[in-house]
Amino acid sequence: MTLWVRIADIKRHKNVRVLLDCGSQRSYISESLVAELGLPIVSKENIALTLFSGSRTEPKLHNKYRVKLCLTSPREYSNLEFEFLDQDVICGDIPRVSKGSILKELKRNNIWLSDMGADCPKIDMLIGSDNYGKILTGRVRQLKGGLTAVCTKLGWVVCGASEETISNKDKNNSNFMRKFISS
Repeated sequence: MTLWVRIADIKRHKNVRVLLDCGSQRSYISESLVAELGLPIVSKENIALTLFSGSRTEPKLHNKYRVKLCLTSPREYSNLEFEFLDQDVICGDIPRVSKGSILKELKRNNIWLSDMGADCPKIDMLIGSDNYGKILTGRVRQLKGGLTAVCTKLGWVVCGASEETISNKDKNNSNFMRKFISS
């Protein structure tokens, strides 16, 4: 689940792409974004990461920053301020919601996503379980085609596998198998 937020600083504003990941115990900000904004260090914390596969990294000293997030469009919620640990790379490529058949379904439900398109911009922040619950509004909508829309204080996000995505994967897998079998 991804969306765009605006980071508020006394000197400037910057729109950044954020990954919502309640599977991560902590929230993170990319070191490149910290350097660009010149954020002051609040404190330091020594952390070893346990990764999805179960492997564990060596403990590393992370800088902690306090960041104010503004909404990219006016809503009933005020600005939010959270603490983030620095991390060189947040994650690999995360595809955006494409402007395909889901667009009509979203409009019909008055759901507006800030992160749609064909390209794959860099993720500069991750909101983990330490802050995830603080941004939930309780509004959830089941959409046709297997997707779920979740409203947060930062905007709507969509999660799940759509039938369109699954059928494309199946097509790719069957084409691969045909090539494999015929060789």
